[in-house]
Amino acid sequence: MNIYLDASFLVALFVENHEYHQMVAGFFDIDRLENKVVYVSYLTIDETWYSLYVNSKASYQTFSSFSKHFFKILSDFIDSSNVSVIKSFKDYKILDKAFYGAVDFNLRPRDAFHYAYSSFLEADFYTLDSDFAKTDLTVHLLTSHI
Repeated sequence: MNIYLDASFLVALFVENHEYHQMVAGFFDIDRLENKVVYVSYLTIDETWYSLYVNSKASYQTFSSFSKHFFKILSDFIDSSNVSVIKSFKDYKILDKAFYGAVDFNLRPRDAFHYAYSSFLEADFYTLDSDFAKTDLTVHLLTSHI
């Protein structure tokens, strides 16, 4: 079974005082992930990186200093959780699928690409964003949109 995570899920995981942190952290129990492949995309990382920065600006003087901190958090997560980062899709079919998501489900561009990645991976989609509930993906909506 493949699993695709979006940024809303990772933000809740990485922010210990986040309203949904405990629920999301419970998902990463070793027994629950056995025989599953967890994927994130560079888009997921980008959105998570910026969202965490915006929410922690007061703690960091520069984006550079925050980025050093984020790199450690992300590296530890990928190394300890057996998470795979999607490298690339070598054809334009991912664009076709993203446009399909935008047209058929009224998804905005970023969400349309998340839709396309999850679809091509044949992955269950884990999110806190209710916009994906209207798609044809298998969506595990852990709460309403944050």
